[in-house]
Amino acid sequence: MLASNYGYQSMPWELVTQITLGTLLVLTSLAMFLRPDFMSLTVCTLGIYSVQNPDNITRTLFRMLVLFSVISFLYDLVYLLFIHNSSAVDAEFGDMQAGVRKFAFFFCWISFAFRPVVILVLWKDSLDFRKIVRQKQDSMGSGAAGDTM
Repeated sequence: MLASNYGYQSMPWELVTQITLGTLLVLTSLAMFLRPDFMSLTVCTLGIYSVQNPDNITRTLFRMLVLFSVISFLYDLVYLLFIHNSSAVDAEFGDMQAGVRKFAFFFCWISFAFRPVVILVLWKDSLDFRKIVRQKQDSMGSGAAGDTM
């Protein structure tokens, strides 16, 4: 129903996945001012690569991306609730760079809140992997034919 409101016959999962992973990539990059988060960064880049080049990718990779996203989500939960201590960091650095840390901490929470959406989209992609790959190959085939004219 949502897809038909925007003029699509069905939900364009390739586009939804690219937008979702691109958004997570930006959020993760901004949150990395506070702490390194290379697992989320890896999920974003592998997911974008997988959607752009589905020929060499299997359904198992999307399932692994879902697993890595869940692990990253759980680590962020532990970090944000138990490990991170703002008052200890402020005492250590004497309130230097407090604005940058608050900015990055805000984006850590936004990234954490957005991660379930990413997990659901990647899970949906792993369930309908063949359909998404077929749509991608059809669009590439029709685009290539249109370019020669």
